Amino acid sequence: MLAVLSVLSSVGTASAVTFLPRTDFGTGTYPFALATGDFNGDTFPDLVVTNYNSSSVSILLGTGTGAFGAKTDFATSANASSVAVGDFNGDTKLDIVTGNQGTNTVSVLLGTGTGSFGAKTDFATGINPLGVAIGDFNGDTKLDLVVADGSVNTVSVLLGTGTGSFGAKTDFAAGTTPLFVAIGDFNGDTKLDLAVANGGAGTVSILLGNGTGSFGAKTDFAAGALPQFVATADLNGDTKLDLAVTNLTSNTVSVLLGTGTGSFGAQTAFATGAQPSTLAIGDVDGDTKADIAVVDQHANTVSVLLGTGTGSFGAKTDFATGANPWFVLMRDLNGDTKPDLAVSNLDANTVSVLLQPQGVVAPPTATATATATPVCLDQQEVPCTPTPAPSVQPRRTATPTTAPAAQPTNTAVPRPATATPRPVSVVQGVVRGPDTGSGGYLPGARREGVDWVFGLGVVSALIAPAWLLRSARRRR
Repeated sequence: MLAVLSVLSSVGTASAVTFLPRTDFGTGTYPFALATGDFNGDTFPDLVVTNYNSSSVSILLGTGTGAFGAKTDFATSANASSVAVGDFNGDTKLDIVTGNQGTNTVSVLLGTGTGSFGAKTDFATGINPLGVAIGDFNGDTKLDLVVADGSVNTVSVLLGTGTGSFGAKTDFAAGTTPLFVAIGDFNGDTKLDLAVANGGAGTVSILLGNGTGSFGAKTDFAAGALPQFVATADLNGDTKLDLAVTNLTSNTVSVLLGTGTGSFGAQTAFATGAQPSTLAIGDVDGDTKADIAVVDQHANTVSVLLGTGTGSFGAKTDFATGANPWFVLMRDLNGDTKPDLAVSNLDANTVSVLLQPQGVVAPPTATATATATPVCLDQQEVPCTPTPAPSVQPRRTATPTTAPAAQPTNTAVPRPATATPRPVSVVQGVVRGPDTGSGGYLPGARREGVDWVFGLGVVSALIAPAWLLRSARRRR
């Protein structure tokens, strides 16, 4: 039975935050999901965008100043909607995977390390594959895939071979119309679990992993109306993973606090703009507390909700995007150690970049010998050798360095020192390892590329089914 919830529009106190006016960069037609990584080895963050109507991905190489070069397109299968980045063949160069709604496949494009990618290889999924996420589900240190199959109420798991190839899918039951999937260790057994946003059921399904690539039966927790996207992070500072869910027709974000046993408390809803689609989590204002950025699709804005560190969030502050925004990622795009935002705009065929105004600095000089070094993440990049996980530590003054200083989000939740660390990946972005310099990130956080997740969590790149896409389009 669904509980009646009051929507909280302002809780606690939070400091102000602002972003400079957006700068737009061209993409293909109807750009959906975003991810980030260093695709050409110059140490600067680049962008990859899925173009739903172009059946392609656009690569935009970054300059390290928050600007991006002209797009280069690479073919995918039909209606690419979601994207994730990782090293699938162990050559230390970043590769791309997309979920393709038009062909019920995922396309894998292997990177050359120069910003270019080889021809796609497709692998079968369930019907209407939406969000895709990356993680090591069977403990062999090779990246695996999980895909939300929107039309058959399942998630498909494809185990990786470490050569850029993947085995046949294994399906596990989710709720009605699964859209996005997030990955994290929700019960503290060091094995990866799944959280799935079920758009047709108004729930989030938790599937606990057994460490062999298999998952137990789902347990459902109530969210708002038409939940779209789910992300995981430690939102209240208790070192246990929590959930944040966008609710498209409730115009809210639901926060569900985790118990550390694989269960979650009742949702608390916080007001957003009109039709929130996706979200990103990170420490926007440098107070070491998790904040949320939400795309308001029908308001042409991105809303920032500053966290109090207790699992509550203050009233939203809105920033303008392009027409019909859909996906948001959070990352330091100009080298000033402060997280910036990138938003895909469906009707404008652009990506909007919103930089924080303070402390903008020139990026380090790139050298011809610079290469991307894979780091065991707790969210997004792979071929890596796991390193010992830090012991649980209290929050400190944020600093993008290794513990005890804080690091950028998309984090791995600090786990007990006795826990066996395992490579995990997030959906968007690339695992980059600890940042250096000063800034405002949470303790134990690792920079993944796209969103910033607090704790051992992974966020997936989502995309809604065709019926939802049609209904979600801005009416002209």
